[in-house]
Amino acid sequence: MVTSAAAAARAPVSSANLFFQNDEELILAIYLRLAGDLQAHASALPEGGVAARFRALMTFQAESRQTVSRSFRRTLRKNAGSSRGIGVFSQHTELVRLRTRAAFAQVVHGADDAPDSKTELIQGLYAAHLALLLIWSQDRTPELKSTNAALEMTCKLVGLVCQFRWLPPSAGMLESVGAICGPLVDPPADPNTTSRAREILRLVYQHRRLLPGSANCPAAAGDGLCEQCLEPHLPLVRRFVMAGLPVHFVLPAFPAKSPNPSKVLGLLPDMAEELSLRFLNDLCEEIRKIHEPGARVTICSDGMVFADLVGVADSDVAAYGERIVAMIALFKLASLEAFHMQDLYDQANSRGEMRDWLCRHYAESIEAVRERLHSNESQQALFNGIQRFLFEDRVELERTRAARAFAPNVKIALTKSFAAAMPGAASLRTVFPPRFGFRFIRNRRTRRK
Repeated sequence: MVTSAAAAARAPVSSANLFFQNDEELILAIYLRLAGDLQAHASALPEGGVAARFRALMTFQAESRQTVSRSFRRTLRKNAGSSRGIGVFSQHTELVRLRTRAAFAQVVHGADDAPDSKTELIQGLYAAHLALLLIWSQDRTPELKSTNAALEMTCKLVGLVCQFRWLPPSAGMLESVGAICGPLVDPPADPNTTSRAREILRLVYQHRRLLPGSANCPAAAGDGLCEQCLEPHLPLVRRFVMAGLPVHFVLPAFPAKSPNPSKVLGLLPDMAEELSLRFLNDLCEEIRKIHEPGARVTICSDGMVFADLVGVADSDVAAYGERIVAMIALFKLASLEAFHMQDLYDQANSRGEMRDWLCRHYAESIEAVRERLHSNESQQALFNGIQRFLFEDRVELERTRAARAFAPNVKIALTKSFAAAMPGAASLRTVFPPRFGFRFIRNRRTRRK
């Protein structure tokens, strides 16, 4: 597989072997990529019932699987159920399992008909997903009819369980599902490790921002948090705690200064960035009081991804990033480090070529971005907020023109920026797979079920 993948990418096999010494390492990287994409898509699912959300997520995964080769299917078929190597239940694929489970937790917790036994249902959906993968790997029917039929049957069963969740037989069925699937897909964790991981998350969540008008979750504790808030992230943080490693955060931020001179004093970082960097470093030190190895934050400047769309020169983005690195060193912020797009594409001849490479490997269509914006409230809020900032900048920069003349252009540019930001986030999930992303804390409006 490594040889054929290198040929398809028009890269020397020697270069590919620097990253993947054998086919198993490449397969594991594909596993991680698919699991990361699945988790990201789950966070943007439209509202609805568990069955509908599960079907939407499995349809997305099926579309993602179309890009993999037959050799990948053979490898999956060979390793399905194995506890060695890159088998489904092996130690090497633990991170894949954590990310996949987090995706199904988002499916259940974000649904409007989820039963009280959410943990058992999450475990059941994960097990059903593994069964569907096994069927897919063996399916030789035209247009994967057997796989599609299995998905429809699963969705019907899930729909019935959720529709009649108040009846004792439904609760009993979920208990049986948990007893069968729980030990396989969700082994019990050490209580002390789980407690410390929860404490770390609660500390981080103290600094989250909610949508205007949002209230605490109905099932929340005194700190305003519930299982829906914590569960997508808890297994990953617990993994760092159990391993005795610093909790690794990846923060896509610090892109560049606004091009609007009425908002900033210049093009380079100033006291605003200093205060922000010190806050992040202090947060890592606070985590050290809970978890002795502490935490570290990798700041991934995403300015180069969409600078051309928001009116910022590439040279200004580069100078801004260099100053951020210098400030981290100057103030001895030992828990922080920086990563830039040019670190990923150091062989590109220009910054425009970097963007082309990024979009070629990770981008999704404008139509897909628009569909997600129309179906997800938190994505809409983010879009509208950024649109307002961009509109204000254009008003200031183009005072001679009427605002209504360039308002449509702002929306088009922002939609393209979202399409560019998605591949940027996807590339970070590939480069930094075992990490906790600050931006994965969703700002959502609480719904009473």
